[in-house]
Amino acid sequence: MRPIDREKPYQRLPSTTSALRQRVSPCLERLQVEFAAHMPYARAVELLNEVLPLEDCISVSGTKNRVRAVAAQLEEAVADAVAALPTPTLPATSAKSVSLLAIDSVWLRHCRPGRMHQRQVSIATARATLGDGSNRVCGYVTKQVARSSKRMDAFLSRLGVQPHERVTAIADAAVEFETAIAESPYTGLRIIDWFHIAMKFRAAEQSAFGARDQPWTWIEPKAIELRLQRAKWRLWNGRSASAIEAIASLVQIIETLEDEPSSTLIRNLEKLQSYLESNQRYMINYGQRYRAGLPISSAPAESAVNELVSVRMAKRQQMRWSDEGAHALVQVRAALLNGELQARRQPAPWYRRAAVSAWTFDEHLEPLAA
Repeated sequence: MRPIDREKPYQRLPSTTSALRQRVSPCLERLQVEFAAHMPYARAVELLNEVLPLEDCISVSGTKNRVRAVAAQLEEAVADAVAALPTPTLPATSAKSVSLLAIDSVWLRHCRPGRMHQRQVSIATARATLGDGSNRVCGYVTKQVARSSKRMDAFLSRLGVQPHERVTAIADAAVEFETAIAESPYTGLRIIDWFHIAMKFRAAEQSAFGARDQPWTWIEPKAIELRLQRAKWRLWNGRSASAIEAIASLVQIIETLEDEPSSTLIRNLEKLQSYLESNQRYMINYGQRYRAGLPISSAPAESAVNELVSVRMAKRQQMRWSDEGAHALVQVRAALLNGELQARRQPAPWYRRAAVSAWTFDEHLEPLAA
């Protein structure tokens, strides 16, 4: 059999079994995967057929299969990296190669209809800020990963974090830490994002001024605002226990003095109190850290969610996903954004996956090619 010329995007190879069995060169497979990582599968196939002389030799289902095949290879590399992780050592020092690990999560609509219409696909994302100012991203569907902490450790180790080094992690809620790095020895200080704390206080302050026009309200909104500002000041300076007590006492005062307290105000104050209590162990002296020029916001994680997931898989596109398909595409997009997506030497043939499983494909609202 004559060898494959990698300079040509598509070749028909002789076959003794079936004339329909075809292989594509690595460069065409990479083009399919890259286009599919940036736009819907059907649009990627349409555009490739327009710009390349393929004569409709690629299909939507084939492109999806190739994305999953490349993602499977990336998963094998992650498994090898997890197996090769060195044992963390003490004493621990701050990492030099990675200055910050920002973690966030996003939910996508699941493709299963019927009784499972409320099911969603949970995707965890992280952005690592390197010492030189550059960034690297990673992501995964939580149900598709057995040990997310090991996966995150392998991600940090690949970026140069040594066994005796620890990375500071920031998230907007404790559940993000429990999901991603609960047992990660490569992460040290874990911080709750200050921006989300400030937004909780802001909601309570707006509720206080929204209730000032009620006829039964005689508590001055300025007094409530002053108490909230004092609680926020304590929290900013590392006195989280005192701040929680101040908010709890404010709720008791309002319920005692008001015959018909504002339901919105009480609800927002209780949400604020519950949020602070559940995340108290991850609260620090934000003022001291801010004055030292260290990050206190998970904004890098928010941008990672937008860049890695939302732009392709959610925004302005009515898409629904399976856990397997979303996980595969996230792996491909992460490798592409990190500049690590390489062409495979032996691409999978298009006929490897049976066409009868087409109904399980991710974007089932997209028309499937014949």
